[in-house]
Amino acid sequence: MKKKWLLSALTILLLMMFPFSTEATSSYLSGHSSKGTFEANMPPLQKGEFAVVQIKKGDASYNYKLNKKDTFPNPFGNGKVDIYLAVNKKGSYQIIEHKQVTMKANEKTQALQRTVLTPGSKAPHVKYTLDTKFIGWKKWNSDQKVRKVHEYVTKNFSYDYARENNQGAWYVPDYSRFMKNRMGTCYDMASLSGSLLREMGVPTRLVMGYPKNYGYHAWNEVYVNGKWLVIDTTFDLQQRVKTPYKKATDYKVSYRF
Repeated sequence: MKKKWLLSALTILLLMMFPFSTEATSSYLSGHSSKGTFEANMPPLQKGEFAVVQIKKGDASYNYKLNKKDTFPNPFGNGKVDIYLAVNKKGSYQIIEHKQVTMKANEKTQALQRTVLTPGSKAPHVKYTLDTKFIGWKKWNSDQKVRKVHEYVTKNFSYDYARENNQGAWYVPDYSRFMKNRMGTCYDMASLSGSLLREMGVPTRLVMGYPKNYGYHAWNEVYVNGKWLVIDTTFDLQQRVKTPYKKATDYKVSYRF
């Protein structure tokens, strides 16, 4: 993954740290403390405007472009978390609403909360994929599920270098397009792997950061036999690696979803 799309999100973070004009309005934001999720509704927009959701704890934040009503995962764990809704009006951001929610979700339950790991991504056919490509999966243990998903992704998909260079600042995986084209970036691979494993009941995170000797990247962490383990289907499909688990010390985490 290219680092350039992240810079846009960081720019928004810097902008949102400073005072804005705000407007009184009906509530567009809500938080579910026990589930570990937030919801945002689209505010009225004028031509050329767009809405952004920021989830923030301390100095760390995650920013998402809102395209419609959507559910967002809480990446920060339990405690007080702030969520903002802002609208870009001709290059400047206006905060529409701010809420603070005290999150109380179980860590593993929270990681299982969304089949789709990232807001805005579409995965209407995850269950269909399980029922047709993973027959008998309900009888497998967590390790078997991880190995089967790893094998499926590394054997049936290829890396899309063209999309890597043109995916843009607000790109999120599109499950239907990915399944049709059988090509994607590390973000697509990690989202697909995580979505399948979550649907199987394996607690899974989508992680972004810097692996050893590698550029900005996306991979997964899975909860197997009481431990969080690293899998990297993108690296393994490119290098034809058949064993799923990696050394966690080879991966420097920037964000977890």
